[in-house]
Amino acid sequence: MVQYIYILIFNLILAKYFKEIKNFSLIIITLSFTLFFSLRWGVGTDFYNYYTGFFRYGVLNIEVLLRKDSLFYFLVKILYMITNKNYVLYQFIVGFLIYFPLIYIYKKKSNSFENTIFFFQTLTIAFFPLNGVRQALAGSLGLVSIYFYTKSPNKLKSLIFFILAVSIHNSAIILLLIPILIKIKPNKKNIIKIIILFTILLIFFEKVYTLGINSFVIFGNQKMISDYGNLKNLRKGVNLLTILFQFFPIILY
Repeated sequence: MVQYIYILIFNLILAKYFKEIKNFSLIIITLSFTLFFSLRWGVGTDFYNYYTGFFRYGVLNIEVLLRKDSLFYFLVKILYMITNKNYVLYQFIVGFLIYFPLIYIYKKKSNSFENTIFFFQTLTIAFFPLNGVRQALAGSLGLVSIYFYTKSPNKLKSLIFFILAVSIHNSAIILLLIPILIKIKPNKKNIIKIIILFTILLIFFEKVYTLGINSFVIFGNQKMISDYGNLKNLRKGVNLLTILFQFFPIILY
């Protein structure tokens, strides 16, 4: 916890008092999160899976990795060779790829960079990558895709980053909802439509959820189906109430 507080205070000072120095705060804040990410040992629920996977996927043929339909394992293979089997250096590169796009877009688009950094860390978003490396990397690339989508001349770049995100982790397919949500105007009529739609989803949630999870078979992701396919048997941390609780503010927003 002490390390978390140190990083928070350090980054808030940088975000507030050094934002006028070109890219200084951007790089240093990115490095502070990246170093914490790369120098950890055993921190994160899937740390040892990624650790053993680094050496396992690093020696597989590229053709085998590509058949897995996942760009992440191909990236592991490349970094395994580039870093000369150095796992800490591998983590540093992956961490930088995760955090740099996020901090860059936050700095570019935020009206209050220090407040954005404050929420980024205190809402634990900053440390989500410790537990979900693939999801975090896909999410970071997905944010870049959204950023380019909102800039009309860059739709091709948006599509490229969307494909990269989905190739890293199939769940990034949910980004297809973004163009729809962006076009929805926050007026009374649309709010009523959203509430009605949300109510219908609640009533038929189990069927909709099962249908959505089973659709991952299209992308060859059997693990998503086996882990989350049966809604009634989900572990306590990912139960129906949790999903609805997290889903509601998104719809409301």
